[in-house]
Amino acid sequence: MAFARLDDGMTQVEVVVFGKVYGACREHLVEDAIVIVKGRVDRRDEGETKLRALEIAPFEAVPARGEVRLRVDGRVAGPGFVSELARLINEFPGEASVVMEVATEEGERVLRLGPAYKVRPASEFFSEVRVLGGEAQLV
Repeated sequence: MAFARLDDGMTQVEVVVFGKVYGACREHLVEDAIVIVKGRVDRRDEGETKLRALEIAPFEAVPARGEVRLRVDGRVAGPGFVSELARLINEFPGEASVVMEVATEEGERVLRLGPAYKVRPASEFFSEVRVLGGEAQLV
């Protein structure tokens, strides 16, 4: 049996994982992993909502139209953000184009990164982008 906390950046929910399900998915239950949880809502414990997991599987991102879209608030992003993002993209080389939707003082801008900056949209990549973006990451 295991307890996990799902966090989507806006809210959190505790997930209860019982024996058979835990045995089938324990390798996916690691910090910052992006997973898909199929389960039942449990509201029995003093008003706190929990999710009883029936299945847990890794999230394998497949970009629509072969691209990954990142939303960034350019007004908040630090001066090293672009170079750190380039380094991160190079750590996950792949076939998906990267498109950045950047909020600026003059409004929204869309930037398509060149062919040297294609990425493999793995869950680890998205976790790292989330950490890198910090307050600049738009949801």
